[in-house]
Amino acid sequence: MRKYSLFIILFSIIVLSNCKQESTFQLAIENQSKSVSEIELLNILLGIDTTLSVDDNNTFNYAATLKGPTLIDVKVGKNRHQIYADNGVVASLSIDSSGMISIGEEDLNNLTLKEFTDISNQMRMSLNPSSYYSVPLDSFKTLMNKRFHPLDSFVTAHKSDQVYTFLNNDLSAMKSSDASIYPNYYNYLKKDSIEFPESFTSNTYGLNLEDDNMLLTDATRNSLASIASKSVSFEDGMTMDDYVKNSIAYANENVKNPVTRNHLIFKQLSDRINYGGGIDGVEDEMNLFLADTDNDYYHNKMNAMKAEWADLRAGLNAPGFKAYDREGEAVSLDDLKGKAVYIDVWATWCGPCIAEIPSLKSVEKDYHDADITFVSVSIDEQKDTEKWKTFVKDKALGGTQLMAEDAWKSDIAQGYNIKGIPRFILIDKDGKIVKADAPRPSSNEIRDLLDNYKG
Repeated sequence: MRKYSLFIILFSIIVLSNCKQESTFQLAIENQSKSVSEIELLNILLGIDTTLSVDDNNTFNYAATLKGPTLIDVKVGKNRHQIYADNGVVASLSIDSSGMISIGEEDLNNLTLKEFTDISNQMRMSLNPSSYYSVPLDSFKTLMNKRFHPLDSFVTAHKSDQVYTFLNNDLSAMKSSDASIYPNYYNYLKKDSIEFPESFTSNTYGLNLEDDNMLLTDATRNSLASIASKSVSFEDGMTMDDYVKNSIAYANENVKNPVTRNHLIFKQLSDRINYGGGIDGVEDEMNLFLADTDNDYYHNKMNAMKAEWADLRAGLNAPGFKAYDREGEAVSLDDLKGKAVYIDVWATWCGPCIAEIPSLKSVEKDYHDADITFVSVSIDEQKDTEKWKTFVKDKALGGTQLMAEDAWKSDIAQGYNIKGIPRFILIDKDGKIVKADAPRPSSNEIRDLLDNYKG
């Protein structure tokens, strides 16, 4: 009888433990600002990418069941905050009248995250890149140690805290970023081509491609992509699509964690789509990627990109636009029909745009007699019209020189989904899209395309 009673007791304990309600993370942000009505939450790891509206009690509420401690990115206007989240945790914050998040004194985790962010921002604002990146390697290491000393000390002081792992990863990502940037920046500033030791350039500062937490902040996500990119070289004669496909193959073959592997593939595809040619040519890779992940964030972003580029595929009618020459006369895309049109969208303040000018002049010269019109459309602000005119004259820019109206909001920027410049567009003589994001003049690919229009 005792054995039977003991069995009943043990069975009851098991049932009760299994029926115990799963705890959740709860976020409540009291809104004291009249200018804030929405906030955005992001955690790619969990597929969280949502906009919250303030409720009748002037509060933003969110609840989630988590797999373990994590960070949720909270965006209020242009301000971003990392919030500590875990099951059973209640984060009660507030947005003050100026639109900044305030944290209660008892919330030690989020106070630590905020202080870390404040120190990071101070470091960022005080940095002079020209003097920091222009010194020899040994001097750079010394400057780097001095630059990161405040954060090193801060992170060490919080080694026993629940947020330590996140702080340490972010700190390592910042160091990795500086080390990655240094060689190219140094050679650019010094007009040199020194090769730096691999022991320095390959230092990941303890970051790991297999770590889920690499998806939690901008710094760690950028480092994830940077670390992987060091293993895939861009060789002479290689097209951008070849590089993207090689990068995807590297991730599939070498990164075992599906979480970080999928993010690396997503980053390659999204950069290729938004900054290197739209969705033409990568449909198979997109479909394979989406079939391999159930993460809502990736599905939503990919589907949005498909929609943004749906009207910019090869063979479709090119979106019309209108811009103005130096005399203020309007020139439309229709006015240019009859020849192929190679369009350079640029601005006088854009360093990479200016770097393409010598190559563009060379291409214009070599294809002067071809059935091609070369058009440059500036998206400088209207207040800089005279600056643009002077730049065109001083640099002796050729082709048809135009300036768009409303800069990034212009019909050409909006119609061609331009998110970064320089951007090159190739349209055939009938006004059909050849490439909505065409190769740059400095690339190996552009002349193969333009050869089609030689007489």
